[in-house]
Amino acid sequence: MANAAAKKAQAARSSASSIYKPILIGINVLYVLIRVVYHFETYTVRQFFGSLIFWFLTSHSYSGILEDSAVADKSKKKSSTTSTSSSYVYRDGASKSDPLPGGESLDMLGLVVFLQFGTALFSDRLFWGLASIPLWWGYTTYKAKKGASSDEKDTSDKSGSKEEDEALKERREKRAERRRNKWS
Repeated sequence: MANAAAKKAQAARSSASSIYKPILIGINVLYVLIRVVYHFETYTVRQFFGSLIFWFLTSHSYSGILEDSAVADKSKKKSSTTSTSSSYVYRDGASKSDPLPGGESLDMLGLVVFLQFGTALFSDRLFWGLASIPLWWGYTTYKAKKGASSDEKDTSDKSGSKEEDEALKERREKRAERRRNKWS
């Protein structure tokens, strides 16, 4: 059973890879053409190291997108079996309300691409935008921890509702027994 889950996760990763890899290769080829070929006279060692940082962050985002796709595929399968909503379902099994797999990694990729092309087309001062990435990382970490603590609160609330559900079940059984006695 675990092997089947690993195969499904690998299939989700390869599906996401077939979508994002050509896009990222195209983005980086375009960046190299703009930065190195078109603006070669202003390409310095500092910009080379900035480009290396951008490429590292792009590859890190790409691997995060693949992992999130595998995790999102598992959670989508679980929620689709328990969900009774009547939202439209696409051919690949995703519904309109499903979030785009990638999560925070996709957000970071958007920020990196913006900074990449901003430095290539407008101003080298946008390299200072790299300082926003640790701030972004801190915000997503805070948001994840806040979500984890709210999940703990939800589980404690559910334990209280179990007692209420049992009391409600007992009352229903008593009512059903009274009805049976009334008509017998």
